[in-house]
Amino acid sequence: MAKTIILIGRKGGSGKTTLAHAIGHGLGSLHTPISALVVTTEADSEVPKQGSRRYLSVDDRSGASLQAVLEKAFDHEKLVVIIDGAARRPGADAAAADLADLILIPFTASRQDVGLALMDLERFPQAYAVPNRWPTHPGTKERAARLLNAIPHDRRMPLVPAIPKLADICDHELYPQLVSEFAAPCRTLAVEALTRMNLSVQDFMDS
Repeated sequence: MAKTIILIGRKGGSGKTTLAHAIGHGLGSLHTPISALVVTTEADSEVPKQGSRRYLSVDDRSGASLQAVLEKAFDHEKLVVIIDGAARRPGADAAAADLADLILIPFTASRQDVGLALMDLERFPQAYAVPNRWPTHPGTKERAARLLNAIPHDRRMPLVPAIPKLADICDHELYPQLVSEFAAPCRTLAVEALTRMNLSVQDFMDS
């Protein structure tokens, strides 16, 4: 059975789409690549063309094919399905979360994002919050640290810093130029996601 990761959240702009594709790219960039399928459900999100991508990308912005995609994918044991959840379709998020092996809630360093992340963590007790595009500048680190401390330590992933050009991961023309540039941070994120599911690369290797 395939493993499933869903990125959810009530607010747009927290980085669900970018991180979903980053995890997919990271899995496909491992020294022993893991097959990954990113399913986009957010109506306003860009669905990249396949081209030379190191992972597969599926368009379900209409909400019509997610169940069929999941049923078909579940037959593949060596596959990770990553669902880019929709901020304005909380019902769909909840249904997909019931099937997920890992639920991630991205949030940025704003009081509003932190408040919404805390509400989502309460809704999904098994979820982890992901501090995304986290400030590293000395002038903002102290304020960001106070916001971060509002999220229980055991309910959050390691910080994801602002990765240069990562926002272009869905751009069909720029992706081939940047594929190696952000492979390392994406691999780090992908390995952390595997770890949270109590998995390693060896679990996806042929025995």
